[in-house]
Amino acid sequence: MFISGYKRLVLRQTASWVQIIMKETFKIIFFLTLFCSCIQKNERMPADFNFSFSFDSDKFNSADSTFIRQYNLRDTTIKLILTKEEKQNIYTTMIKNKVFELPTRFDRATDAKCIMPSSSDMLLVKANNKKLFFCYEYSCFPKKNKDASDRYLRIADTIKNIILNKKEIKQLKQSNIISL
Repeated sequence: MFISGYKRLVLRQTASWVQIIMKETFKIIFFLTLFCSCIQKNERMPADFNFSFSFDSDKFNSADSTFIRQYNLRDTTIKLILTKEEKQNIYTTMIKNKVFELPTRFDRATDAKCIMPSSSDMLLVKANNKKLFFCYEYSCFPKKNKDASDRYLRIADTIKNIILNKKEIKQLKQSNIISL
């Protein structure tokens, strides 16, 4: 009788421990799911997201899907449609690099070395009813705020890689404009 009573006590304690473990596991899973959904929600591309990007002799506008390559005598304009995944990739890169916290100008450091010829990028971003314009000059390095400069360059590189690797762009002749 003593053994069976002892077994019942052990079984009751084991059952209560299992219930406690199950409840705590459920809480952990619930909070992890909530946390992950918040991260994904912030990186979800808003319906009003679009951008314009000018670099080298090229210009792209995602709002009307136009790509313009400048040449000495005449520009070439083509329709260039980004896939939803490509736009999402660009938007995710912008969010990860805190595009809405970047300065709109990237001033050179006092000890900067400048080179000629100079080139610059211009990026206009529209998202969540916000509009930001960036101008980035490549002539002088280092920049005052290296972290912000590096974050902008990651965004610009992502956009350039996606656009310049599109089949339609690879079929265009290289621009014959020379920067001085």
